[in-house]
Amino acid sequence: MSDVTLHELTAFFLLHWWLSLGFLIVLSVWIGVELRYTFNGVPKLSSAEATLMINRDDPVILDVRDITHFTKSHIRGAINIPIVDLSQGNGKLEQHKERQLLLVCAQGIQAGQAAQILYKQGYKKLAVLKGGMQSWLSDNMPVVKGHA
Repeated sequence: MSDVTLHELTAFFLLHWWLSLGFLIVLSVWIGVELRYTFNGVPKLSSAEATLMINRDDPVILDVRDITHFTKSHIRGAINIPIVDLSQGNGKLEQHKERQLLLVCAQGIQAGQAAQILYKQGYKKLAVLKGGMQSWLSDNMPVVKGHA
């Protein structure tokens, strides 16, 4: 960087300190969330990686969105347990405690939270669909509409 550019950048930060502070806060939160998912051992899979897992390992696909969004479109074979119901435990899921779980939500954020809840309940084989259904749909992957 040249001295003029560095001087201009410093002047911008000083003149617009509230924007700079806001940017740094958002950046810190984003980095923190990414690091938490990276270091808690739960892999985040792309649509292609998730498809390989589905074809190879036959995981339980757990969609943690509410029933309205689940009914609009979901991955074939997915079961729906909204994230708000996970902490109470669920009989539908208990029978799959030793199987691989692929967690799906709208954008990949709630699935990460669901992974933390399930890990505390003893589920160890967890993976998250990176980008959630938004990514799955933008990659033109197949979906099912209606109830499972």
